[in-house]
Amino acid sequence: MKNLPLKERFHYQANSLLRMEGKNGENLMMLHQIIYLDAPGEKFPQLALCCYTLCPDMEEATGSKNYIFNQLTGTSYSLSKQKSRKVISTREKEILTCIQVGMISKDIAAKLGLSINTVNRHRQNILQKLGVRNSHEAVREFNRIYPQDGR
Repeated sequence: MKNLPLKERFHYQANSLLRMEGKNGENLMMLHQIIYLDAPGEKFPQLALCCYTLCPDMEEATGSKNYIFNQLTGTSYSLSKQKSRKVISTREKEILTCIQVGMISKDIAAKLGLSINTVNRHRQNILQKLGVRNSHEAVREFNRIYPQDGR
């Protein structure tokens, strides 16, 4: 965006999907949009409008959680690391399967004949590769990406 001429920058908006907890504890997907408004001056942006909208299926529609959207052309540019995602190894799949049934690292280590440190390292690698923050999200993302492998 910084490499674009000043007037062209206003053609874009930034979009992110956020997960929020609703009144009853349910997960809600919200679309956060930042729309830059043209205003007299030399700096970009001087005015920005933030808009939050309930949006349950936005990720499926765009293929990305975070993206920049050109409002004139309809082109979107992904900001997520999904394309650079590494392949989940066989051992990581085994660990994800154990996590899915509720096993803790100590039990996974005993079952697979590994040290607890090795299991924890695999868990960290899984979170990084899938671009998620916790084991629950990792299992859900893994089942979404690899539906035939998910248990």
